[in-house]
Amino acid sequence: MQVYAIMAVTMTTTPLLSVKVGKIIDEGTMVVSTVEGGYPVSGVQVEVTSIDSKKSSQWITNAKGYAVAHKASPESEDYGIKLKSGNYEVKVTKSGYLTNTAKVFLAEDDFVEKIVPLDPSNHRPVAEPGPVQYGNPGKPVKLDSTKSTDADAAEDDPTYGIASVEWELVGAPTNSKANLAQKNFRKQKFIPDLKGEYNLTLTVSDGELEQVKEHRILVDTPYAEKTPIPIAIGGHKVASIKSQVYLTGGWNKTFSNRVFLYDLDKNEWSEGEPLQYARNHHTMAVLNGAIYVIGGHNAQMEGGIEHTEVYNPHINKWARGVPLPTPRYSLASVVVKGKIYTFGGLGGPTKVEIFDSAEEVWTQGPPMPRGRYRHAAEVVGEKIYLIGGKGTETLVDIFDTTKNEWSEGPPMPTGRYYLDSVVINDHIMVIGGHGIGERAGEAKVEIFDPKAGIWDPKNPMPFPLDIHASVVYEDKVYIFGGEKEFGASAAVNNTFVYDPRFDIYKTLLIKDEAVPEDPFLR
Repeated sequence: MQVYAIMAVTMTTTPLLSVKVGKIIDEGTMVVSTVEGGYPVSGVQVEVTSIDSKKSSQWITNAKGYAVAHKASPESEDYGIKLKSGNYEVKVTKSGYLTNTAKVFLAEDDFVEKIVPLDPSNHRPVAEPGPVQYGNPGKPVKLDSTKSTDADAAEDDPTYGIASVEWELVGAPTNSKANLAQKNFRKQKFIPDLKGEYNLTLTVSDGELEQVKEHRILVDTPYAEKTPIPIAIGGHKVASIKSQVYLTGGWNKTFSNRVFLYDLDKNEWSEGEPLQYARNHHTMAVLNGAIYVIGGHNAQMEGGIEHTEVYNPHINKWARGVPLPTPRYSLASVVVKGKIYTFGGLGGPTKVEIFDSAEEVWTQGPPMPRGRYRHAAEVVGEKIYLIGGKGTETLVDIFDTTKNEWSEGPPMPTGRYYLDSVVINDHIMVIGGHGIGERAGEAKVEIFDPKAGIWDPKNPMPFPLDIHASVVYEDKVYIFGGEKEFGASAAVNNTFVYDPRFDIYKTLLIKDEAVPEDPFLR
């Protein structure tokens, strides 16, 4: 940390310094204060030399960090410098700091403020425990102080001047028995035992000066239960506008036309205006503030529903939209640049039909390279990704909307259909689904990075699900309903939220490292 000497110079006509009894000298007074980190520093020697006369005066800062003009003895002929308009050199020295000088010009009836940096020979080290960390109960969290630095160290080894580190646990959830086994290890494992917030401090010392920084660890599980749906349901779809989720249709021993609204902020369900047509395995899209329900099937229209329904949330009413040209169910859709793209489904497995809201018309897009149904579709940037499906369980196809071309993407590690997916932070998250094989529900969750072309496994759901539905809100994924075993009338009403901050999927392998007495010899 730097130290500053602040010189305030004032020329006055009022006597600020009497050098002889009974005589007023029309001269100024120079005041110097020295501080470090906002605190006064005493014992600093201040020497002021007139560049014109070469005369000097020396002052010492007092307990408040101020130096007052040297008061010469009345019997002495040397009264030091009589401060007048002119040029001066100010030199500030103190043991443990490097000597510094500054030039000051003192004008008549003027105020001069000058800052002189005092570079200490020993700077305070900087503690760096890192950003807020997230963990799971019973799993290790890596503490790492190696980003802490010392300005006095060599450029190629900024930690060399650090003599010791000390971690301390200063706050934990009630009834927690977690502790730090080795407080003086630069890197170590800390194992939180309960959900909640843990507060630590990191103290870094160079043997003379030290710095303390606070550190927080938030601990929870990646999945948390929320208020359940009023009914058990599967094969439904969801869409969200701001903090409101709209759940439409679905199936549980019969086809449903019911609509439920879920307030993400209040964690509350209510029932909304029903659909005109009960439907299952349909798709939903949000476009221009309205919700489109497209396709699906029911007992009367087993081969597919052509009727599109459009919901206006401002008036809480459903209206008929432009019919889907090819009635289909188990299809998928996305929205790109004001258009709804629909892909595949039973009744038209290679069909690509695009709805233009400005023209209120459907058009045909380039056919899919392979038929799909019971699949998922997501858009990242201007590319659309089709993932999984019955008979295409591991396959990924990519449609470039700017080039109007198809290509093949990296296959999904876990093949599945009746899956669901969302986009979170420009990554595609694939959730559950029906695995390859009879009655094999999947709890697996996998993330796809479109830029890197890499799949990454994440923590599985609490139990297997298929024909469920999900939305993203404030970087969390909300998962609604579904079935644990497809075809077994095992619909559930669960609502739970996935928080990726607490998805600590890979086990941390951390080597304990002690700080040797000889500072950081390696």
